[in-house]
Amino acid sequence: MINQLRDMFIRIQNAQLKKYEKIRLYQPTNKNCIRVLEILEKEGFISGFEINKETNAVFVYLKYTSRGIPAINKITLISKPGRILSVKIRSLWNMQNGVGIYVLSTIQGLMTDEEARQHNLGGVVLFNIY
Repeated sequence: MINQLRDMFIRIQNAQLKKYEKIRLYQPTNKNCIRVLEILEKEGFISGFEINKETNAVFVYLKYTSRGIPAINKITLISKPGRILSVKIRSLWNMQNGVGIYVLSTIQGLMTDEEARQHNLGGVVLFNIY
């Protein structure tokens, strides 16, 4: 799962450098990558995404500010195959002045740090984005 997330994030960041409006992801058909895209859309980091069942591809619509600056400044993978960071929700640190989010894998699925605090759940910190 982490390698698929890494590939998806690299494609998104490279497309934003080229100022593309939409990109095509070929293999993010597992439900965790789709859930991450749902979280990114809900939090306002992407404009949306579309799943094409015929070609087994996902189209991601990127988001920019009115001045052409990408909505995603930085994505950092925290847990990697060689290093898994599992935390209790009380020990989860705050993002830079509340601007970004952490995404955790909990026993109730993938969720943001704010949702995890509301449900009082800890888990594996996958990445942060701002």
